[in-house]
Amino acid sequence: DRARAHGRRGGRQHAVGRRVGLPHEQGILVGLEVHAVGRGDERRGLERGVASLQAELTDDAMRFFEHALRVDPLHRESLINLGTTYSRLERFDDALQVYRQVLEHWPLDEMAHYNLGWVLLHAGQLAQARDAFIRTLELNPNHVFAQNNLGIAYERLDQLDLSEQAYRQMILLAPQEALGHGNLARVLIAQNRVEEAIPYLERGLTLAPTQHWIRFELAIWYGRLGLSRRAGALRRPDFAPRKDAPGAVATRENDSDFDDIVALLQSQ
Repeated sequence: DRARAHGRRGGRQHAVGRRVGLPHEQGILVGLEVHAVGRGDERRGLERGVASLQAELTDDAMRFFEHALRVDPLHRESLINLGTTYSRLERFDDALQVYRQVLEHWPLDEMAHYNLGWVLLHAGQLAQARDAFIRTLELNPNHVFAQNNLGIAYERLDQLDLSEQAYRQMILLAPQEALGHGNLARVLIAQNRVEEAIPYLERGLTLAPTQHWIRFELAIWYGRLGLSRRAGALRRPDFAPRKDAPGAVATRENDSDFDDIVALLQSQ
């Protein structure tokens, strides 16, 4: 069994004039994978380690996994989870060493390839990250997060056409995942295809109405396209981007941010 643990997220970015992007780097930090249970004598310690990791008690988790590996240095689940723990602690060199050790013994381990790519991407080793995600997708063509992060790697390598293809494939795999729509919109805007990007931002907001970064981006681009009424309407808690939106209700948070955006748009 597997459980997915998500990484830390930083602050929001929504300044007008910046390249539109994910304000909390959600596209990068999704989906570090964790083995939920082990086998034999290591099972209890592994479960406690996973529980600690998911509770963000990373120091405790590291001790559990390191103890399991003293009992069995090649316990695969403990190795992968220790790599995830090192990643959470930003000990990327240690995480890379662990994942590469796993792949030396289990070269077809999809999770190890994926987590290796995650660490390489976060460490800025973009070409190697791209290759790790490609390998993950060779092993599992339906791995949604690998498809997403492959798009991120291509985007950071300034290969926007390939990034666009990756995000479009992610949408095919998971059409109800707002992240794919938002990421595709970002790449389209980077290619000056704003009007083509707007429906993807709208769809992303419909799917995830509490994703305020999408609302910020829509406010910016509605204003730049002369759609000031739509920009102002984004402040309303009952705003839905399309008439056929399935009951999307966005909660209000930091109305002052919306006031600043709308005021700025009106002054342009």
